[in-house]
Amino acid sequence: MQNKELQDIILDIFIHVKEICERHRLRYFAIGGTCIGAVRHQGFIPWDDDLDIAMPDRDYEEFLRIAPDELPGHLAVMDSDTQMCTKIHNINTTLIEVWTPHKCNGGVFIDIMPFYGVPEGKRERLLLCCKIKILKKLQDKQVGRLRDNARLRGKLLWLAMKPFHCVAGRHFYRKLWTRIVSERDFDSSRYTGFTWSYHLEKRIFERAWFDSYEEFPFERTVIRCPAGWDAYLTKHFGDYLAIPPRCEQMSKHIYFLDLNVSYKEYRKKEKGKGKRRERRHGNRLYGRGL
Repeated sequence: MQNKELQDIILDIFIHVKEICERHRLRYFAIGGTCIGAVRHQGFIPWDDDLDIAMPDRDYEEFLRIAPDELPGHLAVMDSDTQMCTKIHNINTTLIEVWTPHKCNGGVFIDIMPFYGVPEGKRERLLLCCKIKILKKLQDKQVGRLRDNARLRGKLLWLAMKPFHCVAGRHFYRKLWTRIVSERDFDSSRYTGFTWSYHLEKRIFERAWFDSYEEFPFERTVIRCPAGWDAYLTKHFGDYLAIPPRCEQMSKHIYFLDLNVSYKEYRKKEKGKGKRRERRHGNRLYGRGL
């Protein structure tokens, strides 16, 4: 029941984002499990807990410029200076992700990713993939993954990088990543890909698959999938129509969830307690499966 309520809130966020995109003729595409859900289920994958769309770089930048003034009062652009994507979240809720259990900075959200161009040459492509992996590993300290890493190697790496982070500032890696990936724009490139991902080398696609879109029913609305949705999903997931085993039909992103309390109130309460958050069995909704 809670997952259905969560999906209803996510859908509400998407509908408002979709209206802004349509009003300003901005391109967007469902990607990842959201695209599978549209094609296979005409809505969310039943056990899914998020919604992902991607926008060509120019449309993405324009969306970021106009969204703060056009989103309704209960929605906001989450601070993304240390993220390689943008989140639009419901400020009246609390959601803490599995990989940032120490950090409460927002409510239920959808992800909006920027599509940039990817080089055609193997050498240039490999270099881009290496740069992004290094940047993301360095940025891990920003979200505490290395600091909280159970392995000694992770803790030592965090300690070695700590002085540099104090000098560089929290926005450094985001700015450097943007400078690197924006060297090639979406529209003039043959290839695009998940330039925000550790696994970019496996997430490179023909840009032509995203030149236009096809609309699919999605719950009580419709969503745009890339015109080459079959080629894209096959490259990304293989047999995307196959239903995973029941043991894999689990939510995968959420460490803590409260649909009735604003993350701001929750953060105040946690600060007042002065102790680490305890894991609550009923709010641990993570796993794998598409």
